Amino acid sequence: MSERWKRASQTFLKWFGKVMRGRYGADNLSRFLSMFALVFLAIGFLSQIKWFFIPGALLILIYYFRFFSKNHEARKKENVRYLSMEFWVTDRWRKFRKRQVEKQNYKFFKCPGCKQTVRVPKGHGKVEVSCPKCGKRFIKKT
Repeated sequence: MSERWKRASQTFLKWFGKVMRGRYGADNLSRFLSMFALVFLAIGFLSQIKWFFIPGALLILIYYFRFFSKNHEARKKENVRYLSMEFWVTDRWRKFRKRQVEKQNYKFFKCPGCKQTVRVPKGHGKVEVSCPKCGKRFIKKT
């Protein structure tokens, strides 16, 4: 690399450091917005449907607004809300996948008393099930 190039890159990095001082930067919500924007733009590009570019461009604008914002408290609140929604979705998905795997070996029943879900091994014929929450007993076929 030439000396001139090194000086120019160092000057740019100093300038960019001054610009970014006090800015919020990227977080989980920003990464989600950028990936979602890329999906919209890719669909618009591959399908030649022009209106897909509009939400993609809007998401990129929101991403840059959040990235360069100096209002840390508002951006943190937005990110916390996003993380709670993301946890809700991923937790539901994890529970759904676990239930699908467990359906191979277990049968699930709702307690008639308290509506608690009770898991019983398959292949035992008629069994008396005791609810762990309310203690109600009921008979079911596995």
